Amino acid sequence: MSSEQLSQEDRREALGDMVGIMLHRAVAEGAVGMMQVTEPGTPEHGKWSRVARNAMPLARDFITEAEVRYEARHSGETPAERLDGESPEPALSDEARRQKQERLAELEAEATRLRGELGQ
Repeated sequence: MSSEQLSQEDRREALGDMVGIMLHRAVAEGAVGMMQVTEPGTPEHGKWSRVARNAMPLARDFITEAEVRYEARHSGETPAERLDGESPEPALSDEARRQKQERLAELEAEATRLRGELGQ
């Protein structure tokens, strides 16, 4: 088994644990519904489970945050940098920075030209 596969397996297990915690908390608060488990390869696949119907949007947010924290931990960034969308760009070489600036200038010129053609 490669380290990437192990990493994905660990990630899936951690996310499953966190989602389970979220759903159990919601069920304990009385917001219980029914949902069919559709995760292929799980023993519960195709069975109906009691879960919190209105907790699903919250669970999705929870999963997103957990994924961000997992990826940040392995990239050396802090989770806050990832969650805030302010992760630092990797250092660019002078040539790459120049090419990026040239491309931005080209795109701005094209946008200006198109606005002029549209009469805006």
